[in-house]
Order: sequence, then structure tokens, then C-alpha cells
Amino acid sequence: MSNIQIEDDSQQISDITAEIIDQIVEEYPRIQSLDFSSNLLTAVENLQRTSATLIAINLSHNHLDFSSGMTSALSHLYNLVQLNLSNNWIVSLQCSGIDKCTKLEDLNLANNRIS
Repeated sequence: MSNIQIEDDSQQISDITAEIIDQIVEEYPRIQSLDFSSNLLTAVENLQRTSATLIAINLSHNHLDFSSGMTSALSHLYNLVQLNLSNNWIVSLQCSGIDKCTKLEDLNLANNRIS
């Protein structure tokens, strides 16, 4: 399984830019797993180019909250089987687009603000 981890304590990222995804897809065209954990992410964007192959993504330990401005953040990740959203600021998944992830089997929402 192709796997890439985006984590560097000295340089945490706050956005998943198109340039980051372009670089990943160019080097790993059949990428199946991404780890964006322990960063400063407040949004999940630009992952469309990975939707055909991506089956697992770790977004834990960020600042995600899936506010109304992120209505389709995950909707294009239709092949996801594993999604780790633990240790974020999530109150609700209503605007996340997660309902489009029909193959999802493993969802971790531990340590969020969901009531």
C-alpha cells in the first residue's frame, strides 16, 4: 500500500494546498493512505485528485470543526475505508460530506466536541 505521512514538528501545515497534493500525486500516483495528523489544519481541501485511490486518511490532532463553510470537505473521498478525525474540534458532522463516503468502515471521532 502506498503511504505518505505529512508530519514535521518544526513545520506544521495549516492548509492542504493544491501544490502539496500535486506533489504527492506526481510521486505516488496510486496513493492509498495519507497522514496529515498533528498539524494545524482547519479545513480539508484539495484532495479530489486522490479520490480514486485513497482508502485511508488520518486527520487527527488538528483544528477541524466542519463548520458550514466546509459543506463538502469529505464528499469526494468516496473510496475511504478508514478515517481518523480524533482530537479535533468537531461539534457535528452535518456539513462534512461524510455521508458520501459509503465504503467507510472505520471512523474515529474520539476526543472531539460532539455532544
